[in-house]
Amino acid sequence: MVDTASAPLENLNQMVSALAGAVTYVQGTFRAHAGVYDTPVADVPTSALAGGLKLRGRTPRKELFNAVKGTYVDPEKSWQPTDFPPVTNATYQAQDNDEPIFKDVELPFTTHPERAQRIAKVLLE
Repeated sequence: MVDTASAPLENLNQMVSALAGAVTYVQGTFRAHAGVYDTPVADVPTSALAGGLKLRGRTPRKELFNAVKGTYVDPEKSWQPTDFPPVTNATYQAQDNDEPIFKDVELPFTTHPERAQRIAKVLLE
């Protein structure tokens, strides 16, 4: 169900969460993209850049995670948000001194726990 009281972009972002996707805005148009690998088709030479490069050497700690947990909407529980089993990766957790670092996601347009876990796996990888 889409809440018409919410901003259209917020509704669109919630919808693409069911695709493990993202929304982009290019030349006045919003586009939804499914979360799949897209093979690069060209290289961008540095001569095509409009300005200098900014490199971020390391992802900030608050953006790091090695496991994903969250909620989906369960039709068997009157469409209420329900926790899905978390998705973890022992290798990633071992690299973080065996400390689980969870990313919490809400999947309001996902109605099965297995689908929610697949989306979580895509986000984790």
